[in-house]
Amino acid sequence: MASAPPSHAGLSARFEWLILLLSDQKKTRAAALHATYQQCHSEIMDDQAALRALEQQHYKQMCSAIPIYSLPVEIIREIFCVALDVGEEREGLMLVCRRWYKIIEGITSAWASIDLGARNTPEGVQKLLSLAGTHPLAVTIDLDKVECMAERLLSSLAMAGNKTSQWDTLTVCSKAQHEQDAQSSHAPLSIQLQPIRQLRQLNIKSSVLSPLLRLLLQNVATTAVGKLVSMEIHSLPAVQYLLQPVHVSIYCSLTTFIAKVPKMNRPVDLLPHFMQLEVLDLTNLLLPIIDNSSPLPLAHTLHHLHLKAVSIQWMGSRVFPQLENCTIIAPSTGPSLYHGVQLPACTKVHFENWNISPIGQFSVPALGHLTVKSNAWSLYTGNAQMVQLVRAGFGMAFQPKSLSLSVLYAKRRYYYQYYNCSQG
Repeated sequence: MASAPPSHAGLSARFEWLILLLSDQKKTRAAALHATYQQCHSEIMDDQAALRALEQQHYKQMCSAIPIYSLPVEIIREIFCVALDVGEEREGLMLVCRRWYKIIEGITSAWASIDLGARNTPEGVQKLLSLAGTHPLAVTIDLDKVECMAERLLSSLAMAGNKTSQWDTLTVCSKAQHEQDAQSSHAPLSIQLQPIRQLRQLNIKSSVLSPLLRLLLQNVATTAVGKLVSMEIHSLPAVQYLLQPVHVSIYCSLTTFIAKVPKMNRPVDLLPHFMQLEVLDLTNLLLPIIDNSSPLPLAHTLHHLHLKAVSIQWMGSRVFPQLENCTIIAPSTGPSLYHGVQLPACTKVHFENWNISPIGQFSVPALGHLTVKSNAWSLYTGNAQMVQLVRAGFGMAFQPKSLSLSVLYAKRRYYYQYYNCSQG
């Protein structure tokens, strides 16, 4: 039976492709060379010597037809490094041609991200480690992907553990909500890891403290002191574990600390241990009452502060000379801010879902952009609170160059008011 004729859409697509091809003589020549190569390749598949000679000839001819083929390998490698840094998939590039495959295979940074979960077999992990060479490694352990595969995880972890001196970033992920769920899937307490001395970034995106996570934290807290600069933790038990006297020194070298945990009942005395912190981002972390005369080294080093549902009592009577931007969202109910806060270098301040009254205690003489949002203003207090906000002054002559006000009416006569002031 004769095959059905191609559709109109198919013919149109082929015609457009032909026009595009014929519009460039180099493209036409490259297409012809490639077609000839494919035909010759299929005819001499069993003759390895002839295949190698054919590939060399094909490569030389393609260099004259396609500009990128004439570029030195070093330049192409740099282009690929940039492409990979912005998110280009290495597999897609490697499928273009054998030359690109070999070039990317030789870029150690392209293989430095290693997932020890179910996606990679121990053999695959071994190959990645070999291709990465001596490049710093970003290791990810997804505990949700290794259920019923503890043996595979142990094998992969043992291989990666032989190169812990190259671990630069460690990420541990898990969606398990209960300790017993995490305990039942994996309990590799007997595994031996080399000291993770060069670790600079630690990300804990697991809400529970599984045996494996405890083992990793113990290793990091005892060997990476002085090297670790960034920590993001979504596990309250992990924060508390590292606050033990034997481990607490791990916080001293941090320049970035992010903690986003569920609401808690017991406070954690965390702030006094930060000695070099520049970025602090806390959500739902319950802090104890801190004497305003007690020294807090982080007050002198902070550049960026973001607090959500966190007490601000500790900020009272302090000067933050390097703080550039400050965001406070719905501070937790508890000790109030009884003393003023001085932010001499801060240019951007954001307050959200907070009573207007305490805002006047912030002195921000270099303020350039102020945003205030509240869902608690009513018909009877809105105007008074707005006047109170303007009178606050922030330690400066309040003369905005642009002013935006909006009031949205909602049910039960509640109002949402948005205030934005930008001073150039």
